Amino acid sequence: PRSRGLGDVYKRQAVPGVFGCRMTGGGFGGCAIVLVAAGAALAVMAALREKYRAATGIEADLFATRAAAGARVLPA
Repeated sequence: PRSRGLGDVYKRQAVPGVFGCRMTGGGFGGCAIVLVAAGAALAVMAALREKYRAATGIEADLFATRAAAGARVLPA
C-alpha cells in the first residue's frame, strides 16, 4: 500500500525532529503516525513530503495534530 511507503521513507532516511513512526489501518489504505518534536512539525512534514514524492512519485497527504486527554466517562 501507498502508506507503507511513508514508513519506509522514515526508516531509510532519518528526519531530524522525528522520534518514531508507526503504520496503522493498512487494511483500509493505511496511514503513518509520526511522533515529532513540537517545534519541528512543519519542517518534518516538508521533509517527509519531499522524500515520499521522490521515493514513490506520489504526493502525500499530511496534517499535524496533538495528543488529547484520551477517552473518559463524561458526567451526565
